[in-house]
Amino acid sequence: MEADSAPDIERVAQALGALPEITFVAMILGRADVLAMTLVENGAELTDFLHQTVDKIPGVHRVRYSLGQNFIKHDYRWCSLVD
Repeated sequence: MEADSAPDIERVAQALGALPEITFVAMILGRADVLAMTLVENGAELTDFLHQTVDKIPGVHRVRYSLGQNFIKHDYRWCSLVD
């Protein structure tokens, strides 16, 4: 995600981190300001979550998203994929 301004980056990251649907949040350098991950059942669920929740967070300027199809490797030391 891109924030509206530099001071918004941490506020956006904190707001995302407070959402129970979000499993990972990091402030990053490069093409985006914040990286967040969530698990969804399908593209429609992702679309609803983005438009109904993420787009309404103050300071969010642009959201770019990807929907993973096949996961080749996951390091479970970071987090588990399911409860």
